[in-house]
Amino acid sequence: MFGSAQVTEMRNFTGDARRLLKNMGWRDLRQKLVLVTIIIVLIICIILVIYYRFIDSGDDDGGGDDDDGGGGGRRHDDYN
Repeated sequence: MFGSAQVTEMRNFTGDARRLLKNMGWRDLRQKLVLVTIIIVLIICIILVIYYRFIDSGDDDGGGDDDDGGGGGRRHDDYN
């Protein structure tokens, strides 16, 4: 009977180890999914910043940078 008890104990140990490894695998997968999600969100943010900063500058005259040296919404040509 002593051998039978050892076999049962080893089966319990292997079952515990199997559950532990399965949980570790799920935890690893979850962490990878979170990391990929964060990377995708950051890439989308970078694309939006580039789009709004360089492509859609917000002025209606089609120009790029509207830094005319002054404020108030009037262009330099309006003063002449």
